[in-house]
Amino acid sequence: QTDIYGVVFRPTHFDPDKQYPVVDYASCMPTVSIAPKGSFSSDGRIYLNAAAWAELGFIVVIIDGRGTTSRDKAFHHSSYGRMHLASNLNDHIHGIRQLADRYNYMDIQRVGITGWGGCNAAVYGMLAFPDFYKVGTAASVYDVRIMQGFEIYQGAPQEGEYMDAVLGELAGNLRGRLLL
Repeated sequence: QTDIYGVVFRPTHFDPDKQYPVVDYASCMPTVSIAPKGSFSSDGRIYLNAAAWAELGFIVVIIDGRGTTSRDKAFHHSSYGRMHLASNLNDHIHGIRQLADRYNYMDIQRVGITGWGGCNAAVYGMLAFPDFYKVGTAASVYDVRIMQGFEIYQGAPQEGEYMDAVLGELAGNLRGRLLL
């Protein structure tokens, strides 16, 4: 029902006959959309990080899923009250699977996830979708129940509202490798 947009980075010495592991470069912040919108118009760190990982031999995918900014109100508000669903990782998973169906060089059995800035996307992805994400890296991790800066976008959390996003509650789901 909703078009989802993103970008794909390939190594400079790309060979379509090879198989490459995939990195999902994700964000779960309702205040940003991280997929580059032009060559020089987005945050340069995101573009340069994705390009660097591609040079290391990965296919890097950046998707702005439902719940991110820069689209209509219904798209942005699809994660309202559930901050961990901003940029909806289901959209990322479906998008990566569709790309892998189209491009045989994407190894769908070797998908990793990393996050941008201060978000839990990588850790949440590893814990909520352990059958899809095999490895993850995260530079910062927080407890969604005490985040205050996003209340302007998500409303004040009600008692027990974010329990499905509390990483400690999901920790038993970890099957892959996670670097914090």
